[in-house]
Amino acid sequence: MNYSSLHFFLESPLLPLMPFVLFLGISTILPFLGGWASLATHYRATQAATGERFRFVSGSMGSRFFTVNYGSCLFVSVRDVGKISAA
Repeated sequence: MNYSSLHFFLESPLLPLMPFVLFLGISTILPFLGGWASLATHYRATQAATGERFRFVSGSMGSRFFTVNYGSCLFVSVRDVGKISAA
């Protein structure tokens, strides 16, 4: 990247949108890498979440080499049948 292309990028009117675009891109990719999208597909809720509720729970998912942390953003309901999680 030479000076003229860097100067063009820094002078671009779209530069203020870059943090927003990066946030959306990363937020879209992480559930697939961590396994949340696969888990949600296989264990889709068929009824409303009932039971004892825990709000803003932290958790992590993924492989040993790539773990995605969900810090204080999970809602978990626990009942006799099992547990229901939502992000």
